[in-house]
Amino acid sequence: MVIVELDEFAAPGLLKYKHCYLHDLMRELCLMKCSEENYVKVVDFQGGRQPVLERFSVIMDDKTTFNTYRLAIHTDGNFKGDAIGKITERLSPRLRSITFTDMSQDENFSVDMAWTSSEIFNRFKCLRILGFDWYTFVNKKSIEFVGKFIHLRSICFNSCKDELPLQVLNLPFLQSLNFEGSVWTNATKIPKLDVVWKAKRLRHLLFPGNSVKMVDQEKFRLCGLVQLEVITDSTQNNGSCNESLSLILNCIEVNSPNIGHVLLTIYNCNFTENESGTNSNLVRKVFNCHHLMELMIEGSLGNKLPRYEINLASSLRRLALSGSEIIEDPMEILGKLPNLRKLQLLMNSFMGKEMVCHNMRFPSLTNLSLKGLHNLEKWRIDEGAMCNLMELEIRNCKTLHMTPIGLRFISTVKELSTVDMPAEFIEKLL
Repeated sequence: MVIVELDEFAAPGLLKYKHCYLHDLMRELCLMKCSEENYVKVVDFQGGRQPVLERFSVIMDDKTTFNTYRLAIHTDGNFKGDAIGKITERLSPRLRSITFTDMSQDENFSVDMAWTSSEIFNRFKCLRILGFDWYTFVNKKSIEFVGKFIHLRSICFNSCKDELPLQVLNLPFLQSLNFEGSVWTNATKIPKLDVVWKAKRLRHLLFPGNSVKMVDQEKFRLCGLVQLEVITDSTQNNGSCNESLSLILNCIEVNSPNIGHVLLTIYNCNFTENESGTNSNLVRKVFNCHHLMELMIEGSLGNKLPRYEINLASSLRRLALSGSEIIEDPMEILGKLPNLRKLQLLMNSFMGKEMVCHNMRFPSLTNLSLKGLHNLEKWRIDEGAMCNLMELEIRNCKTLHMTPIGLRFISTVKELSTVDMPAEFIEKLL
């Protein structure tokens, strides 16, 4: 009735499930039970309408109450923030989760939440999850109310603007703070360089793409977060890519004794220092990042990867490179990473003609993808390399003549996938 597929590469403490399949009968049963128990309700303010409870078709009147554990509020550009106050008066004190989403995703849409009554904050002592998607707050005070929900466990600001509210740093029970996708137009002013966070139970901290805008200090330290386990960052080339990335790396270095897992995604960055293609010191800092579990880089890395050292990416499990324009064979370096389990060499990540996987290299690798390597002509695998490889995908590598002969020495391969490959390659494969 239920099939769950695990993500074997997920870092401990993160979401471990890739897919969940439900039989139609099980799905209908779940929906019926959700309806009976008021598991979740959606209030729709779109189009200037009065709130409509989806699936229940109840128009809110003076007697309507929201007797539910979880509430989602959908709005658009016609929404007036003062309507929130009317809803909160009718919410059940047992409310545990509430999320606000601007369905229009209008960058110019702003809202004043108008949560000013202290009785509201005293009432919802069971509230654990609070989220905002695509909101721009009118002023600083319109978001300061977040700091009054002292029992919160998780807060999400997705694509919000204005200034990061410092009140979230003081929530004593907060475990997850998510700024992914956020755009902070103003740098948050921190009174001291080593500001001590009172959210000492914080475990997961997810930064936005332009995290450098979050603070106006040269070095942002997460002092006091003794239980911090996971830091993720998604950096994009918005004019301050290197500055933003350096900020995050310094933050990780300072807190390395407590951090368990780091996941980095870097888009559209150029790490070359000059026309000769020499990669910058920042690339080495990325690969030497403490507790780095997953790394995705889209952008030029120079002619070659950083020189291998004994601690280089020693914790790295998953690596994806795209547009790296590496000329020297990357397999010489990547093959020495002891815990690398999934490797993706994507569009123009390697510009050379030959790759070699030497004996005893890639001891932990189980998944390998080669996509869009247009110059690759020859690939050699020595006996004893990739001894645990299970899945291999080759896609759109037009000049690759054939699969490596050494592939026959790998008895663990369960799946070989070829897509958009020339007929000559397919004939030799058969």
